Amino acid sequence: MKVNAVKSAIIAIFLTATVSPAHARWTDKGMAYEGRLEARVVQMTKQLELTPEQEAQIRAILEAERAKQRAERTAVRKKIDSVLTDEQRATRDAQVKRRVERHVARIADRLELNSETRTKLTAVMMEKLDDPNWTRDKLRERLSTVLTDDQLAELDETRPDRGSRNRSGCKKRRGNNDGF
Repeated sequence: MKVNAVKSAIIAIFLTATVSPAHARWTDKGMAYEGRLEARVVQMTKQLELTPEQEAQIRAILEAERAKQRAERTAVRKKIDSVLTDEQRATRDAQVKRRVERHVARIADRLELNSETRTKLTAVMMEKLDDPNWTRDKLRERLSTVLTDDQLAELDETRPDRGSRNRSGCKKRRGNNDGF
């Protein structure tokens, strides 16, 4: 039993490292996490010749890890909120709102949105911030209620390829990497 727990822990550590942003070169521009997860499982299946049972176990591990990360992020936010004063929380909330409004303004300029659509888009983005369980698929679904199909397509086309940059915005070096 102990050996299985150790094996599971090693696999989880290995898989967590393989889906980190530093190894995102295999991702498609704008692909939702769920799609990237599936692409990762497919890639591992091909490269490691996984059995169907292993494939299912790995998929379950990755999905559980994602849920755990979301829960941890929510817990950290709550802990930070408990330390901040009401005034500090209000300042932080105002900063977040300004950041969202700048983001929406860039999108609105690119898509030439009217003020009504811009207001609706801001509401969707603020709603997303209030619920840490939102997925990119859910965001896409909500955006489709505000933007036309042509606007969504243009947004996808103009979105920067974040997979080719690291978190600091610098181009990642491409080395001899097996994709893990």
